Amino acid sequence: MTEGNVKNDTLGVALSYVSAVSCGLSILGAMGIFLTYALFSEIRNTARKLMISLTIADFLTPTGILTAIVVQGFGDHVSNTDFCTVQSAVTTYSSLVSFFLTVAIAGYLFVAVNRRSMSSTCVLVVSNVVSWTVPGIIIVVALYKKILGRNKLDLPIGTGPWCWVNFDEQDRSTSIAYMFITGKGWELACYLLTATFYVLLKFKLYLRQRFKHLNEINPDLRDDDKNFLYVWLVFLAIRAWGTIRFFMLIAYSGEIPKDDLNTVLLFLQAIGDPSQALFNFILFCLLDRDVRQKMCQRCTLCMTVIYATIHNNDGNCEESQDRHIDHASIKEESYADNGHTDEVSLPKSNERAGIMSQSDTRFNVIGSKRKYGSVLTTLNSFSNKAFTV
Repeated sequence: MTEGNVKNDTLGVALSYVSAVSCGLSILGAMGIFLTYALFSEIRNTARKLMISLTIADFLTPTGILTAIVVQGFGDHVSNTDFCTVQSAVTTYSSLVSFFLTVAIAGYLFVAVNRRSMSSTCVLVVSNVVSWTVPGIIIVVALYKKILGRNKLDLPIGTGPWCWVNFDEQDRSTSIAYMFITGKGWELACYLLTATFYVLLKFKLYLRQRFKHLNEINPDLRDDDKNFLYVWLVFLAIRAWGTIRFFMLIAYSGEIPKDDLNTVLLFLQAIGDPSQALFNFILFCLLDRDVRQKMCQRCTLCMTVIYATIHNNDGNCEESQDRHIDHASIKEESYADNGHTDEVSLPKSNERAGIMSQSDTRFNVIGSKRKYGSVLTTLNSFSNKAFTV
């Protein structure tokens, strides 16, 4: 094995581990978005429902990439070309759906601010049908043309340690065109459209309705939905590295640059491409005031219940030890004879348990004779009662 091969193997393993961590965190972020949507009914407006659809797509992307990394054995080598094709189809499809839904959310917010009344059902149906159908058609055509997978050199061209386009070294311009159609072209369109929508929306809110909350402009919006204004910035920050590498590939006429800049960009792409669900969780859960407060309340409640359960278990253990002392028969034997009044003595076990002191054992008895049967009670119930007969 040559020194170059050793270096490439080491780089591939490091790249796989970095990407696997990013995928794991993104999967957890997607689960957090699903959980908050299920628990907090107050946030289930149209924008949040579109976000759930987007999160489903963003959940499929890191899951497919993580599966590919595990199957490949944490390296760049792909031993199963059929699996590589399937993984490429799944992750490419989910990425395209994510692009479409991101634009749909931006367009919905822009229209919702300009029109007070609109059908949320229509928005959801049209957005989901278009966003899930058009990418499906693209993937079916790509599978028919056999352009998904990995090239014969078994190198990750335009991606991290996962499969995308079967790059043909003999026809590089066609392969680049396929990369543009199955991903980068729609990604660039998503950049431009979302940035345009959000900039126009930001100016409109600032110039005309800067003193109003979003729920005052449209009752279907929440004031914290303004966080959607920053989606395009997050989207650009995490996916720009792969786009830069794509343009570098075009600039080098399909050659794979092997400089340090490409290595740095490759690691950044391996971290950023699968991580959109993680950043969406931060933006729409941790930075959303209503969701954050409800999460804190739920966590506080859970901690309180856990503490109370542990405390009660400890108390039950102590109570079971003291029941032999507390389980006493209180018998009162008194009689009145020539105006004589006797003191009733309680069992010594009660006095040892501290249930009643001597000063509390005096009973004024007039007339009849009374008997109290066995009474099972706890220490606290005795200490809170005064006995006068």
